[in-house]
Amino acid sequence: MTKFDKVKFVKALKTLPFPVAHTVFLEPQTAPYLIYLDDEYDVIAADSKSVFCKTIIVLELYTKGNQTDEFENIVEIFLDDFTTFEKSKSYIKEEQVYITYYKFEL
Repeated sequence: MTKFDKVKFVKALKTLPFPVAHTVFLEPQTAPYLIYLDDEYDVIAADSKSVFCKTIIVLELYTKGNQTDEFENIVEIFLDDFTTFEKSKSYIKEEQVYITYYKFEL
C-alpha cells in the first residue's frame, strides 16, 4: 500500500479513464465523471496545540445505470492501492445518474 500526499493523489486521479475535477466542472459533463472534494480536515491536538492534520477526501463518481459496476470497480482498485475508504450510493432522479461517494483520509 503506497501512501499518497495530496499532490501525488491528484496526479494519480488524472490517470483514471474518465474526466476528473476538483469541486466542480465548469462545463456540463456526460457520465461517467469524477469530482473530488478536499475541504474537510481532522485535526488531532495535544496540550492545546494542533499536532497532526489529516485531509478528508470525498470522491463523487457519477455514472449511468449500466456503467455503475464497471466504473466503481476501477475507482475501488485505484483506492485499494493506498487507502481504506467508506462507500455510499444514491440516485439523482432529475439527472438520471447514480452517484457513488468514497470518503477517506490522506
